[in-house]
Amino acid sequence: METVADKPRIKKILPLPEPLQNSIRRFARYLERSSSVRALELFRLHNRTAIPVAAYNRNCVNITLNQNETGDSVRQTLHTDDSMVYTFTITGNRQYALRIFTDAAVDSDTDAGLLLKEWVYNLLTIHYLNQRLERSKHRNQNILREVTALHDISRAFGGADRLDPLLTYIVEKARELLYAESASLMLYLPEEEMLEFRVVLGPKAQKVKSFKLPVGQGIAGWVALHREPLLIEDAYQDPRFDPSFDKRSGYRTRSILCVPMLHLKKMVGVMTLLNRKDNMPFTEEDKNTLNAFAGQAALAIENSRMLQEVLEKERLDNELQVAAQIQQRLIPHSIPHVEGLDISTSYIPCKEMSGDFYDIIPLRDGRFAFVVADVAGKGIPAAMLVANM
Repeated sequence: METVADKPRIKKILPLPEPLQNSIRRFARYLERSSSVRALELFRLHNRTAIPVAAYNRNCVNITLNQNETGDSVRQTLHTDDSMVYTFTITGNRQYALRIFTDAAVDSDTDAGLLLKEWVYNLLTIHYLNQRLERSKHRNQNILREVTALHDISRAFGGADRLDPLLTYIVEKARELLYAESASLMLYLPEEEMLEFRVVLGPKAQKVKSFKLPVGQGIAGWVALHREPLLIEDAYQDPRFDPSFDKRSGYRTRSILCVPMLHLKKMVGVMTLLNRKDNMPFTEEDKNTLNAFAGQAALAIENSRMLQEVLEKERLDNELQVAAQIQQRLIPHSIPHVEGLDISTSYIPCKEMSGDFYDIIPLRDGRFAFVVADVAGKGIPAAMLVANM
């Protein structure tokens, strides 16, 4: 089924910014004093349509062009008896047509017309180059903020002795960096094939109870099942979205960004962001950023799990050492002298503890009883059985 996210975007052509239009009008007004120029229309050529983006002394409307019209054919379509038409292409392969109206029919290479065309061309080129520069500055600022946030998270690893505060810190950083209203992190439970909420931040976070979601169900379940990120501009247009939480809480989900948390190709969990605060949908750049945060969260979880395993092993080792010391006390530390016999003993368990046992017991008539026991098996179960003998 095709979703909104799968459909191609329809590019909307807007009029030029008012300061730019005013510059074009002022120059046209200047030329009007010393030439036959009386009015102009500037069109953006897009999808076989001439779309007006600026005008002077004219009311512009869209003009439909024939398929694949370019150059001379566009000029012929837009030309009138009292106008001359210029077409040109500027940076970013943007195509424009400039129609200049005069008092009388004049040749298209008049000085005034060419001068006005060059002015508009240069003005638009500078405008779009400035836009590209601003976008580049914005991207660089975002990259710097992202790197700084990831660096802060890396530093937090060293001082984190518990997992939950670290995961909350990571999710909060992602929410802050990507201007999201709400954010959550769910852990994958492989033995149950379920996802469980671990962190929830946002205006309705207190209403999200700790519950489990089957893998494959809902947006997060789909991401966990396919191990692919999802970028959804309109949640209610996607059949995978479950609106039941919105109905219960009064929250309105608009756009969703959901990515898997993977560590060495192993599924760890899912991170989700809802609704940018500027009411814009999430972008591909946002998706790449959240992927980086999800990787850090997955690494934190796996490191914490390994640390817990190490600590648990150390605890068990300590308990085994204590138990082994207790068992050693059950073994005689001195051998009584028996006339006519040379006796020596050695006790080396296969593991920390074992089911082996011996003792020498003096009897009342001067004789001795020698006891040797070997319980089947090794380790703690055998040692416990011997201890109860």
